[in-house]
Amino acid sequence: MESLKRSLKYQFRETKGFLLGFWGTVILVDILFYILNSLSSNRFIDFSSNGGSINFSIGFSLGNTGSSDPLSVVGVNFLIIAISMIVYNYKRNYERFPLALSLGMTRRDYFLSFLMDNIFMAFMMAGIQGLLLKIDPILMELVGKEALYEFVNFNLKTDNVLYIILTLFILFLIVISSFNLLASLNYKFGSKLWIVIVAFNILVTAFRINIFDKIFEWIGRITVTRFGLFEIVAILGSIALIYALNYFVTIKTNIKEKAI
Repeated sequence: MESLKRSLKYQFRETKGFLLGFWGTVILVDILFYILNSLSSNRFIDFSSNGGSINFSIGFSLGNTGSSDPLSVVGVNFLIIAISMIVYNYKRNYERFPLALSLGMTRRDYFLSFLMDNIFMAFMMAGIQGLLLKIDPILMELVGKEALYEFVNFNLKTDNVLYIILTLFILFLIVISSFNLLASLNYKFGSKLWIVIVAFNILVTAFRINIFDKIFEWIGRITVTRFGLFEIVAILGSIALIYALNYFVTIKTNIKEKAI
């Protein structure tokens, strides 16, 4: 129990430092994008010798059949968040895992501490991104752009911030748990994992095994929709299964130097 408490204290401190640096950088980039959109809308930057001008927009869009696409600067953060979760999980497996075991922590305690840390990180990411999303339409209209309200899982105009944060929390948790499992498998098996993945894809394509297409289609349909009770239960069940597999991988993994 003491080792678990020490690990939680250490991991939370590391995660808080990571979040502060990450969001400080992301928010500065968002502010820069708002400024550039404002310049484009209001001043029309002149790039040509004959006095012509170019109107540009920077932001995330779902596409539109009209004359202009609704935009969200904060929507761009989703890609950055996904990349940060990959980095976070690989750092965890290649740095924190060997360190924790070398200091005498059991694999079980390490897994439990990192599970709690995952939940904490997903919640903080969802909370900050959710608040920024609610502010984003106001700022987009201020800089002269059409704001994007309708996202796949929620609507910024009609949904309250708590619903948006809960939706993002569930989405971020399944993303971080999936990358967590991938990083754990990569640490345990090294380059063999990628050989197996490539061979598996070749076999599925060559023999046209449709069952996997149907599974991925079902996963996509569940996650890329407005969440109801069924979707929440299905996703939480998937998250529990992913962490159960990750627990099994963790307790069977020894400290080794592995190449990605």
